[in-house]
Amino acid sequence: MAHLIDHMNTRFTSSEVKNLLLQLLRGVAHLHELWIIHRDIKMSNLLYTNAGRLKLADFGLARLYGAPPAPMTPKVVTLWYRAPELLLGSETYDVSIDMWAVGCIFGELLEYKPLLPGGDELEQLKKIFELLGSPNERIWPGVESLPHVASGMVSLRPDRYPYNTVAARLPRLSEGGVDLLNSFLAYDPQKRLNATDAQRHAFFTNERPLPKEDSLMPTFPSRHDEMEAREKERARLSEGQKSSTAMLLKSALFSSSSVSRKGLGGREGLKTSGGTIMPVVKKAKHDG
Repeated sequence: MAHLIDHMNTRFTSSEVKNLLLQLLRGVAHLHELWIIHRDIKMSNLLYTNAGRLKLADFGLARLYGAPPAPMTPKVVTLWYRAPELLLGSETYDVSIDMWAVGCIFGELLEYKPLLPGGDELEQLKKIFELLGSPNERIWPGVESLPHVASGMVSLRPDRYPYNTVAARLPRLSEGGVDLLNSFLAYDPQKRLNATDAQRHAFFTNERPLPKEDSLMPTFPSRHDEMEAREKERARLSEGQKSSTAMLLKSALFSSSSVSRKGLGGREGLKTSGGTIMPVVKKAKHDG
């Protein structure tokens, strides 16, 4: 998907974005029903087939989880899609980290660029705070006890980022869309919308335009087809170059065979033998 979005001439329409998001939610919901956390949902791990179907790929970081969740490393999920509890050092998390990543992809489908492209973990937190406002104990109980906050490594700075700016950042997004995005990007993991309930959100069921049907989604040549076409074109050009070279050589040889044999000071000429130009020496005539 990342390659497709970077090279599309026309953006996906609102109804197509809704369809893509629903396809993603169905896949994520299926994983979570099987007690699997993907832990690396990002645009480059989504595949869009030439039949208009979205596929979730790369399960290298996926893990089974249980209730209550067991401690796991917070160093998962590509930085731009990493949930704030991971950035703040939490080793106890669940499928809600996947839902944060879904929210980041939703924003990327709308803006055609990453929603939160931080250069490192501290900058990533800064971008999150700028978009959503700083978290506090009221909206995220326990945030001040997370390792990086408790150690003083990260300051929440509520005075510096007091407001949520999602609506201002995405002025074309409907009220329902803003609500859905904020539900994916809720600071408190317990309040983050899950994949099953998200499919029933008013953004999909009540707001026009409704999601486009799967069978009507746009199709594009697959990258395999593009590569195959390029190889055929490269072979065609190569054959054309070979033919041109052969014609030039043939023309040069033909011209060489008709060179005057009186060249080379009148004593030597040229002749061809088996296509090779060879000197020929003439014997001089003597008087009387």
